[in-house]
Amino acid sequence: MRTAFLEGGVFVAGYEESAWQSGYDRTVINTIAVGVQVGQLLYDDQGVPFDYLFLDANSAFLGSLGRAREEILGKRASEVFTRVEPDWLSKLAQVVKTKSADRCEMLNQNLGRWFDVLTVPLGISDGFAVLFTDISELRQLQQELERSAKRQNYLLKLTGVLRSLWDEGPILEAVAHLLGEHLGGAQVAYIYLGQARGNEWHHLPGGIDLVRSGEEVVCYDTLDYPGEAERQRLLAKGVRAVILIPVFQKGNLAAALSVTHRTPRVWSADEVSAVRETAEYTWTAMERVRAETALQESEAKFRTLFETSNDGFWWLDRHGCVTEASSGLATMLGYTQEELIGRFWADFVDDAWLDKGQAEWEARRAGRSNRYEIKMKRKDGTGIWVRVGGAPVVDGKGEYTNILAAFANIAAQKTAQEELRRSQKQALKLVAELEKADQNKNEMISMLSHELRNPLATITGATELLELLVGGDERIGRIVDILKRQSEQLTELVDGLLDVTRMAHQKVVLNRQNVDLNALVENAVEDTKTDFAKRRIRLLAQISPEPVRVHGDPMRITQCIVNILRNALQYTPENGTVKIALAAQGPDAVITVQDDGIGIRPEVLDRIFEPYKQDTDFSTRHHNRGLGLGLFIVKTIMELHGGTVGASSPGPGKGSVFQMRLPAVADSK
Repeated sequence: MRTAFLEGGVFVAGYEESAWQSGYDRTVINTIAVGVQVGQLLYDDQGVPFDYLFLDANSAFLGSLGRAREEILGKRASEVFTRVEPDWLSKLAQVVKTKSADRCEMLNQNLGRWFDVLTVPLGISDGFAVLFTDISELRQLQQELERSAKRQNYLLKLTGVLRSLWDEGPILEAVAHLLGEHLGGAQVAYIYLGQARGNEWHHLPGGIDLVRSGEEVVCYDTLDYPGEAERQRLLAKGVRAVILIPVFQKGNLAAALSVTHRTPRVWSADEVSAVRETAEYTWTAMERVRAETALQESEAKFRTLFETSNDGFWWLDRHGCVTEASSGLATMLGYTQEELIGRFWADFVDDAWLDKGQAEWEARRAGRSNRYEIKMKRKDGTGIWVRVGGAPVVDGKGEYTNILAAFANIAAQKTAQEELRRSQKQALKLVAELEKADQNKNEMISMLSHELRNPLATITGATELLELLVGGDERIGRIVDILKRQSEQLTELVDGLLDVTRMAHQKVVLNRQNVDLNALVENAVEDTKTDFAKRRIRLLAQISPEPVRVHGDPMRITQCIVNILRNALQYTPENGTVKIALAAQGPDAVITVQDDGIGIRPEVLDRIFEPYKQDTDFSTRHHNRGLGLGLFIVKTIMELHGGTVGASSPGPGKGSVFQMRLPAVADSK
């Protein structure tokens, strides 16, 4: 028996040393990775908890504190930690008072780590035990995966849109919409130097001088923006946060992308990086459009010139000598008109193109008109690309006399074509890089999932061994149950990640056979009914009395049914009802799962089958469970079977309906 007294002589109820505090049980508790502390609440004379005593702790907990057992045993929490939150004391008091366990996730400010916290009452006066599982790395991994998936999805959407558009206006509108949506309602403006006139640059936060300085501006609150006049201008416009990214080409300002927000905002590194990449990708797309526009304008211009003055022309006699030339052609080739007269046509053709010129000459001599592109040779020896239109001239008797050839300078068009090819090559390179990044992400997830399997197997085996050694100790039995549930949940997460990576690499192989769908549904109901009973949720089954058969993989189809049932279980409150029905509808076998749970918000409904997507409505206790892979796996497996899956909901609080359809096959015994 140990008795504690408070300052001022206030008596604290004593407690007996529990069985697990020594001997074999202590050894077992000290070997587990979960931190355990045992305490006793301290109350003031008003019955309000103001502190608690450390009665005991295991090695994992002591290790996280960096303290020895003797340093904290018998001490108050306020003597060990810099601060004890009143909310934490209230939670402990509630657990002790109601004698009901409580579980939550908590950020420990003293340690700077996230923990899964299970608080359980003990059989001693005002006593409690707290089990801490460090989930910081798991939360970090989940957040990294979500950020990576969000960013990759955004960049894929952006490059897809940019590749599909061929006009500057729609490109800028699409960029503003996509980036604003990605950043959660931010205002986006992309100013292109080729378009900006007069004061248009001053629409950017910071004005033209700041943009031309080449500095990227990331401002969390415009109250801290440098320059009084600029700060007041931004505040007058309702701008409270700014990102400004200038785009330079060959040392000159080419464009600028600005993002503004109407409330102060701490821009993350991922958000700033997304704005920077958007600026670069948009510039590439605008240059592609600019090159294509220049090419089209060049073709139209030179077509008009050809049909009118054609830049120049000459007359050749039947032997191929120049008899007359325009001033435009003479200027084009760097000669005077007099210098051209009497020369043979081949003197003005690039040596590498003489064979081409000869073939076209013979075609005209044979009476055929032709148009072609050829490289000609200037007086100074440099080359020039021209488009040539030639036609033979015949006299009234139909006899060939001479040839008229018209020339259009297409050097600019050739340059534009080269620029367009380079732009397209760059766009393809960017797409390849994004695809490679997505592949690397999938490979990383696959590798991580495989690496987690071995420690998971060890944890599971150790938990099963611990269960055999528990004996009749109910408290340790509860801890073992917690370990088993957490191991099972983590195993499901890892299996889900592995399934997603297999599907991403198209490595899912179906073991198809004729399947009795009635039996699969009955087995799935049987396998999950215990989970429903624990949550006090009614599970009702309505299975067709007639046999319903499909051709598919029974294991994978069962996986889909169980995933949908568990999804309904997860989002249905206690005393709720979940109904599963199997029926044949025309050529399809239809499995319907209906619940009266929290329902699905309309804005979430169209993306619940995407990977890593969840309803992040924090107003309910059902948010943020798992990685959001179950429904994506169901959708993929259904499509591999030639089937579909869909969801509907009247709205929040009104339940939801999931329906899986598979092609049915005729019953053959």
